[in-house]
Amino acid sequence: MTMDFKGQDLAERLFLMILSATTPLAFLLGFFTSSVPNMMLTFGVGTSVALAVAAIPWPIYRRNPLVWATAPAGEATNNDAGEATNNDAGVTELSAGPVGEAVEEVGTKMAGGKKGAAGKKGGAGRKGAGKGEKAT
Repeated sequence: MTMDFKGQDLAERLFLMILSATTPLAFLLGFFTSSVPNMMLTFGVGTSVALAVAAIPWPIYRRNPLVWATAPAGEATNNDAGEATNNDAGVTELSAGPVGEAVEEVGTKMAGGKKGAAGKKGGAGRKGAGKGEKAT
């Protein structure tokens, strides 16, 4: 479970209030007792309390959940609009759509009219050419 936006704001304000109260208290305690360990112990306790209050997603921080709007039926999904997806080989491809068709057309023009080629030296059209291997 996560905090909502108002819960994050409340957690931040509580964290700052606790640290703002315990830091001067730790300094004054250390000053009047002439003891750095007392000061550090008091500051450490205050910091630990502030972290316990603010870092854990307590139910008080989840009172205003974010409500997501649902897409109307028949609307285009991401891939119908030509969004990029990864295939099984991990290569990013554009799905069919106006963006995918435009990219394919530009790629064909850049390759000199040859679909899939990226110029005379191989470029992005080569497969399997690694370090020290000759491009085909």
